[in-house]
Amino acid sequence: MRCGSFMKRLLKLAVIVILLSVLSTIILDFVSDRLSDTDHENYEDDQPLFGIHSPHRQPPIYLPAEEPTDLPLIVWWTPFIPEDRKIRECSLGSCLITKSRTELSNPNTQVDVFMFYGSDLHWSDLPLPRKPRHMWALLNEESPKNNWVFATEKGISLFNLTSTYSRYSNYPIVLHYLHTLINLSQPQRVPTKDKSTGDLGLVMYMQSDCNPPSDRDSYIQELMKYVKVDSYGRCLHNRDLPEHLTDSLTFNAQDVIDLVAKYKFAISFENAVCHDYITEKFWRPLYAGTVPIVHGSPTIKDWAPTDHSIIVADDFASPKELAEFLLKLDTDDNKYNEYLEFKRSGITNQRLLEHYRHREWTVDDDDGLDFIDGFQCFVCNELHKRRQQQNPELMVANRDHCVCPVPEPFLKETGKTIEERMEKMDEEARDEMDFWRRTAGCAEEVAAVLDKSFGRGETQEELNQRIENECTDICARNFK
Repeated sequence: MRCGSFMKRLLKLAVIVILLSVLSTIILDFVSDRLSDTDHENYEDDQPLFGIHSPHRQPPIYLPAEEPTDLPLIVWWTPFIPEDRKIRECSLGSCLITKSRTELSNPNTQVDVFMFYGSDLHWSDLPLPRKPRHMWALLNEESPKNNWVFATEKGISLFNLTSTYSRYSNYPIVLHYLHTLINLSQPQRVPTKDKSTGDLGLVMYMQSDCNPPSDRDSYIQELMKYVKVDSYGRCLHNRDLPEHLTDSLTFNAQDVIDLVAKYKFAISFENAVCHDYITEKFWRPLYAGTVPIVHGSPTIKDWAPTDHSIIVADDFASPKELAEFLLKLDTDDNKYNEYLEFKRSGITNQRLLEHYRHREWTVDDDDGLDFIDGFQCFVCNELHKRRQQQNPELMVANRDHCVCPVPEPFLKETGKTIEERMEKMDEEARDEMDFWRRTAGCAEEVAAVLDKSFGRGETQEELNQRIENECTDICARNFK
């Protein structure tokens, strides 16, 4: 009797232990998932350098193998189109475009091009071994903060065809965020005399991606010492959004433009310093009739409506000098209005006009061609051109397709090294700048290994091993 009672208690204890074990596993998995989703702001050396994940990323897709076809075959290795499989009709012929990775080993077909969306590309997940006939095409409209390998010379040269924000890529999308020239030419929404009045600051800032590679927050923090800046986002927050904008369902582009229009100046600082990298931050103030203060693309003046329509922060020796210039403009409406003259007399930048006229795709227009479809047809047409050539020349992307210097502090000091300038940054900004500089350094290491590995036709396992052997420990851990 006692033995039976003991056995029952033992059985209950065993069940409890098992339940506790399962529960602890669930909790640990949950905590691990939550930690993996957090920002890298408080990173340690054993945490991934690339904690940023694209919202577009989809799991790999494997469909039944295709039957033999005479059509050029394009495989989206990182799925970025709604259709799993589609025959795309383009100006020079048709191509079969699929998301299915089955075609990598399908004996009945021959893949011509693997296409990648840059922010979804992981170097531990590639169509390897890379065969000489396989062309690689890169679509990347985002800055390199999600994948810095593209910003290296050897990294970008891994691709044959590119569509990036650079005017020099094969299929440029530098004007990706410019809806129409009509938006730029619309009348000034708020008269100059009514701008930045009442309790509004002279300058507006709205950003929630804090301390990015461009180090914009350090500059704005210093600028705030000399001029009133209303900061609506999480970064340097000092002013709440109007109540009607607090609901994300009502926070559309029109609402934001109306808010920007109330200010004389708006900060248009990108998250990275890359040639021709321009986002809605640049165009939005111009739509609204507010003067943008710009930092990001060193070539930004090439894309302004006129040669006197934007203020480039890099043209000033310091935030204090910029603030003095803004305060002076604030006292002279005639001088200020010269920056908005393009809304009355028209756009004079011929480069901007020409690129817009030659842009075959539209922005946010369901009835027109988008830049993704445009690039797919560009690649398809290139394949048809190559079929007509006896010995087609190998196309290789070069550094001009993605020019992004290694990040450094925005605030300049003559005669000071980067390390000395970083010492003057606050702790959080300094840690982030150190992170981005290490990221760029690791990208150089990994790009060199990729270049070597692909030239030898190595498998994914061999590539991973090479990265582990030839890169420094932190780079090897975080780029795999």
